[in-house]
Amino acid sequence: MKNRLIIDNLSYLDSLVDTNKIIAGQAQAATFTLTTVGNGHATSGAAAIALGNTTSTNTQTLARVLFYGDVNISLADARARGIATTGSNIAASSSLSTSTCISFTSSNNFVTQVG
Repeated sequence: MKNRLIIDNLSYLDSLVDTNKIIAGQAQAATFTLTTVGNGHATSGAAAIALGNTTSTNTQTLARVLFYGDVNISLADARARGIATTGSNIAASSSLSTSTCISFTSSNNFVTQVG
C-alpha cells in the first residue's frame, strides 16, 4: 500500500512572508540532553532551539565503548546551548548530561557493572 500527501489539501496553512517577524521583546531558548550507558553500549543526544532576532545554537555529542579484555568502559556525553536576543532581551539555555559505566567480566562469565 502506498500513501501520498497532497499539498493542495492543506489550505489552512499560512505562507511565511517578511511581515511574520518576532515581536520586539520576545526571545526564547530551550535545550535538551540525554545519555544512557550499559554493558557494551552508549548513546547520547542533544537538541537546542533559539527564537529571536539573533540566535545561536550549539550541540555536541559523544558516545564511546572501550573494550579492554574483561573490562568494558561505556562513556556518553551530550551538551547543548541556545542563545536568543531580541532588542534588549536575552534568553539563554544550556544543558549537560554525562554517563559512565564500567563492566567487569570474570572468568566464570559473571558480569559486574558499576555506573
